[in-house]
Amino acid sequence: MVSEPGDYIGAGVARTFDASAGDFFQPRLRPDGALDLVVEGGPYDEIFFFTLAAPNGEPLVPGVYARAGRSYVRGRPEIDIWSEPRACEAVGEFEVRDIAVAPDGTVERAWIIFRQNCEHEPSMFGEIRIGQPAATGPRAVPGFVRWPAVDVGETGRNVPVRVAPAGGRIEAVEVIGAGASDFPVRTNGCAAAAAPCTVTLGYKAAAPGTQRAWLRITDSTGARTDVPLQGFAYGGETGVTMTWPGYGTSSLGPDASWLLEVNRTRARIDVEGEDDSTRRNFRFEPSSGDILAPGTTYSSPFTSFGPAFSQASGGSACSGPGSYTVHDLNILRGELKSLWISFKRDCGPYVEGTIKFRLGDRTPLAPWLVSGPVTDTGLAPGAEPTPTPTPTATPTATATVTPTATATTTATATPTATATATATVTATPTATATATATPAATTPTPVAIATPEPTALPAPDSRARGADAAPLSSSRTSAVERAAARVLASQRRLSAAVKRLSPRRVAAVRSASRRLGVDLRAHRAALVAAGASTRAVDRQLAANLTLQRQLRRYERGKDRPAAAKAIARAASRISA
Repeated sequence: MVSEPGDYIGAGVARTFDASAGDFFQPRLRPDGALDLVVEGGPYDEIFFFTLAAPNGEPLVPGVYARAGRSYVRGRPEIDIWSEPRACEAVGEFEVRDIAVAPDGTVERAWIIFRQNCEHEPSMFGEIRIGQPAATGPRAVPGFVRWPAVDVGETGRNVPVRVAPAGGRIEAVEVIGAGASDFPVRTNGCAAAAAPCTVTLGYKAAAPGTQRAWLRITDSTGARTDVPLQGFAYGGETGVTMTWPGYGTSSLGPDASWLLEVNRTRARIDVEGEDDSTRRNFRFEPSSGDILAPGTTYSSPFTSFGPAFSQASGGSACSGPGSYTVHDLNILRGELKSLWISFKRDCGPYVEGTIKFRLGDRTPLAPWLVSGPVTDTGLAPGAEPTPTPTPTATPTATATVTPTATATTTATATPTATATATATVTATPTATATATATPAATTPTPVAIATPEPTALPAPDSRARGADAAPLSSSRTSAVERAAARVLASQRRLSAAVKRLSPRRVAAVRSASRRLGVDLRAHRAALVAAGASTRAVDRQLAANLTLQRQLRRYERGKDRPAAAKAIARAASRISA
């Protein structure tokens, strides 16, 4: 999985977990139909938890699950990827391309492509492969790269693809397909390589819409592997322009870093230039009881209206009189689609400008951004799909499975190929088809290669592993008790931090709230494993989310006494 700079969960680095390298994998289908996956190891010796579920407790089947969020949002799919001690209220989407589960809940096969982000932050994206066949040619990790959506002109994160030669030296590395120019090869360390090597790919769309290409890797025997490359770019006009008459103009475009929190009563827009030298911060709020409505002009003689301008060093804020006009504000199902605001203000000197975000965009969404069946095969031009057979159970009731018998059964339980026939990124446990087989009888197939050289990663909390190991515990009761004890300790830390809340102690409350969120999720996972009700924990998670929203309100300095009371009420509900 690949983390964009600024992503809280992944800390901005790429990582691979691989069973053949000794990393631990535990996939399991819960009674409520959700897929839980625990992985441990990787280049940083971490533990990650994945939860993916269809909406309303429906079975998880091949398809696209868009607008996913936390489990307590009814009618929406669930996505929750976190790691000790990093967790957040995540949103995103995922696509199940293949899944097969034994009657006892053992996950025999899975192929899932995912993306999630935390509260208006950058994304973490990647793929999960379990029980998928190895490539016949050079092996590539990842075997499928799908970038998060960008705006036209915006540059996506560089993605390293690790290649392991199979039958001979690497002869050619090229990007093919109609969208090849949108996926440039940044670095190629695989020229004539006979040992594992890395190819780094970029993404920058020249036009709005869906882009597709394939990284084709060919070895000296003529065998080749095609890695699908996919991206989507929004259209319309995106940019910030500010003019100081008689002094000059400053502009930032879609390739800047944008953070938008916009609804009908408030708009917060932060834009930062690529080189960190220019930052623009805007706050637009109407009068109390009013809303932001297209075609309306709002006057502000005092500091209640932004925009405030600041630079990386701290900058300065403008507090002179001014006005702004909302020309366009399109919000659909809680998601900002387009925005256009113009403003003018006497900042000494006078300044005027415009903010446009995807103005006029009518680009049809990529198929992986709309819930429904999987319609994109990922096949390169000229490639032939190989059907995946349905696993056939072996009629045996014996509880003793010898290594020989396991190997024989695997031939009928494992698919012969997938549509892309590429190498896997994660573990490949070989599941037996007998209903009496246990996870101990599975054997990882060594098909994946670890990703690039590790870079600096924020040090994990010193309390690593404890409650997070709950799903791995052989005693479900003790796991629930341990998780509950961790939650109680986190509740006490949060209560203490809330009692000392002040503008200078916001970070302490935020840290305690995030820590509690981690422990609540671990407690919930333990309860699910024990078959117990999670209603109380879900209420605590919802209250914690409310606390975090009110904390952001407090931090902005808007009606701090009311925000502080709301924070205290939320903390009380969490501890109840």
